[in-house]
Amino acid sequence: PHLTVVGEPSVGPDPHQAVLTYPGPKPEVTVNAQTGDLRISQQGRFGIFGSRHLAIDLRISPAVSWSIKLNSGATNTNLKLTDVKVTSIESNTGASRLDIIVGLPEGIVPIRANGGALTVRVHRPSGTEVSVQVSGGAVNLSADGRHTGAIGSARWESNGYANAKHAYAIEINGRACPVTIATDVPAK
Repeated sequence: PHLTVVGEPSVGPDPHQAVLTYPGPKPEVTVNAQTGDLRISQQGRFGIFGSRHLAIDLRISPAVSWSIKLNSGATNTNLKLTDVKVTSIESNTGASRLDIIVGLPEGIVPIRANGGALTVRVHRPSGTEVSVQVSGGAVNLSADGRHTGAIGSARWESNGYANAKHAYAIEINGRACPVTIATDVPAK
Protein backbone atom coordinates (compact mmCIF):
# COMPACT_ATOMS: atom_id res chain seq x y z
CA PRO A 1 0.00 0.00 0.00
CA HIS A 2 0.86 3.66 -0.37
CA LEU A 3 -0.03 5.83 2.60
CA THR A 4 0.12 9.61 2.67
CA VAL A 5 -0.84 11.51 5.82
CA VAL A 6 -0.86 15.31 5.71
CA GLY A 7 -1.73 17.84 8.41
CA GLU A 8 -4.44 19.95 6.79
CA PRO A 9 -6.16 22.84 8.64
CA SER A 10 -9.04 22.90 6.13
CA VAL A 11 -10.44 19.41 6.83
CA GLY A 12 -13.50 21.02 8.42
CA PRO A 13 -15.35 19.88 11.54
CA ASP A 14 -14.11 16.28 11.30
CA PRO A 15 -10.60 15.50 12.58
CA HIS A 16 -9.77 13.68 9.30
CA GLN A 17 -10.71 13.09 5.68
CA ALA A 18 -9.62 10.03 3.74
CA VAL A 19 -9.58 9.07 0.09
CA LEU A 20 -9.00 5.36 -0.52
CA THR A 21 -8.14 3.86 -3.90
CA TYR A 22 -8.24 0.09 -3.94
CA PRO A 23 -8.68 -3.05 -6.01
CA GLY A 24 -10.02 -6.20 -4.48
CA PRO A 25 -11.87 -6.19 -1.17
CA LYS A 26 -13.23 -2.88 0.07
CA PRO A 27 -11.15 -1.50 2.97
CA GLU A 28 -12.89 -1.24 6.31
CA VAL A 29 -12.84 2.20 7.92
CA THR A 30 -13.88 2.46 11.56
CA VAL A 31 -13.76 5.27 14.08
CA ASN A 32 -14.11 4.55 17.79
CA ALA A 33 -16.30 7.42 19.04
CA GLN A 34 -15.04 7.06 22.63
CA THR A 35 -11.29 7.03 21.94
CA GLY A 36 -11.20 8.79 18.57
CA ASP A 37 -9.16 5.91 17.10
CA LEU A 38 -9.31 5.74 13.30
CA ARG A 39 -8.63 2.32 11.75
CA ILE A 40 -8.31 1.52 8.06
CA SER A 41 -7.80 -2.13 7.17
CA GLN A 42 -8.10 -4.32 4.10
CA GLN A 43 -8.36 -8.09 4.24
CA GLY A 44 -8.12 -10.49 1.36
CA ARG A 45 -5.96 -12.81 -0.62
CA PHE A 46 -3.50 -11.13 -2.88
CA GLY A 47 -1.69 -13.38 -5.32
CA ILE A 48 1.66 -12.72 -6.91
CA PHE A 49 -0.07 -11.97 -10.24
CA GLY A 50 -2.05 -8.83 -10.89
CA SER A 51 -2.02 -5.51 -9.15
CA ARG A 52 -3.33 -5.24 -5.62
CA HIS A 53 -2.58 -1.63 -4.80
CA LEU A 54 -4.22 0.13 -1.85
CA ALA A 55 -3.59 3.87 -1.72
CA ILE A 56 -4.66 5.95 1.28
CA ASP A 57 -4.57 9.74 1.19
CA LEU A 58 -5.40 10.88 4.71
CA ARG A 59 -5.76 14.54 5.71
CA ILE A 60 -5.72 15.16 9.48
CA SER A 61 -6.56 18.21 11.55
CA PRO A 62 -3.68 20.00 13.29
CA ALA A 63 -6.20 20.99 15.99
CA VAL A 64 -6.05 17.42 17.36
CA SER A 65 -3.10 15.56 18.95
CA TRP A 66 -2.17 12.45 16.97
CA SER A 67 -0.59 9.10 17.78
CA ILE A 68 0.06 7.25 14.51
CA LYS A 69 0.48 3.47 14.29
CA LEU A 70 0.95 1.57 11.04
CA ASN A 71 0.82 -2.25 10.85
CA SER A 72 1.21 -3.64 7.33
CA GLY A 73 3.33 -5.56 4.89
CA ALA A 74 5.50 -3.75 2.37
CA THR A 75 4.50 -0.08 2.47
CA ASN A 76 5.50 3.26 1.00
CA THR A 77 4.57 5.86 3.64
CA ASN A 78 4.79 9.66 3.59
CA LEU A 79 3.90 11.51 6.79
CA LYS A 80 3.81 15.30 6.37
CA LEU A 81 3.17 16.50 9.90
CA THR A 82 4.90 19.88 10.23
CA ASP A 83 1.81 21.58 11.71
CA VAL A 84 0.50 18.57 13.65
CA LYS A 85 1.00 17.84 17.36
CA VAL A 86 2.38 14.30 17.27
CA THR A 87 2.51 12.26 20.49
CA SER A 88 4.06 9.14 18.87
CA ILE A 89 4.68 7.40 15.56
CA GLU A 90 5.03 3.61 15.27
CA SER A 91 5.46 1.58 12.09
CA ASN A 92 5.50 -2.25 12.02
CA THR A 93 5.95 -3.34 8.41
CA GLY A 94 7.82 -5.58 6.03
CA ALA A 95 10.13 -4.09 3.41
CA SER A 96 9.15 -0.43 3.62
CA ARG A 97 10.04 3.15 2.83
CA LEU A 98 9.06 5.65 5.53
CA ASP A 99 9.45 9.39 4.94
CA ILE A 100 8.49 11.54 7.95
CA ILE A 101 8.39 15.33 8.12
CA VAL A 102 7.71 16.66 11.62
CA GLY A 103 7.40 20.05 13.26
CA LEU A 104 8.47 21.09 16.74
CA PRO A 105 7.91 18.37 19.36
CA GLU A 106 6.05 18.79 22.63
CA GLY A 107 7.81 16.66 25.21
CA ILE A 108 9.91 13.65 24.20
CA VAL A 109 8.13 12.17 21.16
CA PRO A 110 8.96 8.53 20.26
CA ILE A 111 9.26 7.50 16.63
CA ARG A 112 9.66 3.73 16.16
CA ALA A 113 9.95 1.65 13.00
CA ASN A 114 10.21 -2.15 13.01
CA GLY A 115 10.42 -4.34 9.94
CA GLY A 116 12.48 -6.07 7.32
CA ALA A 117 14.35 -3.92 4.85
CA LEU A 118 13.55 -0.40 6.04
CA THR A 119 14.47 2.89 4.43
CA VAL A 120 13.67 5.68 6.88
CA ARG A 121 14.04 9.43 6.45
CA VAL A 122 13.08 11.86 9.22
CA HIS A 123 13.09 15.59 8.53
CA ARG A 124 12.82 17.94 11.51
CA PRO A 125 13.14 21.70 12.04
CA SER A 126 16.63 23.10 12.58
CA GLY A 127 17.52 23.24 16.29
CA THR A 128 15.22 20.33 17.21
CA GLU A 129 17.01 17.78 19.39
CA VAL A 130 16.97 14.10 18.49
CA SER A 131 18.30 10.71 19.56
CA VAL A 132 18.58 7.85 17.05
CA GLN A 133 19.15 4.14 17.71
CA VAL A 134 19.31 1.82 14.67
CA SER A 135 19.53 -1.96 15.14
CA GLY A 136 19.52 -4.87 12.75
CA GLY A 137 21.76 -6.32 10.11
CA ALA A 138 23.42 -3.83 7.78
CA VAL A 139 22.96 -0.36 9.27
CA ASN A 140 23.67 2.91 7.49
CA LEU A 141 22.92 5.99 9.60
CA SER A 142 23.26 9.54 8.26
CA ALA A 143 22.41 12.14 10.88
CA ASP A 144 22.93 15.87 10.33
CA GLY A 145 25.73 15.17 7.86
CA ARG A 146 27.53 12.50 9.93
CA HIS A 147 27.61 9.00 8.41
CA THR A 148 27.96 5.69 10.25
CA GLY A 149 27.94 2.24 8.69
CA ALA A 150 27.77 -0.81 10.94
CA ILE A 151 26.69 -4.40 11.29
CA GLY A 152 24.35 -4.74 14.27
CA SER A 153 23.66 -1.25 15.59
CA ALA A 154 24.49 2.45 15.47
CA ARG A 155 23.53 5.31 17.76
CA TRP A 156 23.67 9.10 17.47
CA GLU A 157 22.19 12.05 19.31
CA SER A 158 22.28 15.78 18.72
CA ASN A 159 24.45 17.89 21.01
CA GLY A 160 21.65 19.15 23.26
CA TYR A 161 19.57 15.97 23.44
CA ALA A 162 20.71 14.92 26.95
CA ASN A 163 19.17 18.05 28.50
CA ALA A 164 16.25 18.52 26.10
CA LYS A 165 12.67 18.75 27.36
CA HIS A 166 11.31 18.65 23.81
CA ALA A 167 12.88 16.22 21.33
CA TYR A 168 12.40 13.17 19.14
CA ALA A 169 13.56 9.72 20.33
CA ILE A 170 13.92 7.58 17.21
CA GLU A 171 14.35 3.79 17.25
CA ILE A 172 14.68 1.75 14.06
CA ASN A 173 14.85 -2.08 14.02
CA GLY A 174 15.21 -4.06 10.79
CA ARG A 175 17.41 -6.34 8.71
CA ALA A 176 18.82 -3.69 6.35
CA CYS A 177 18.35 -0.10 7.46
CA PRO A 178 19.46 3.00 5.60
CA VAL A 179 18.33 5.81 7.94
CA THR A 180 18.63 9.54 7.32
CA ILE A 181 17.96 12.17 9.97
CA ALA A 182 18.06 15.77 8.76
CA THR A 183 16.95 19.31 9.54
CA ASP A 184 15.82 20.03 5.99
CA VAL A 185 12.05 20.34 6.42
CA PRO A 186 10.80 20.53 2.82
CA ALA A 187 8.36 23.26 1.82
CA LYS A 188 4.69 22.36 1.90
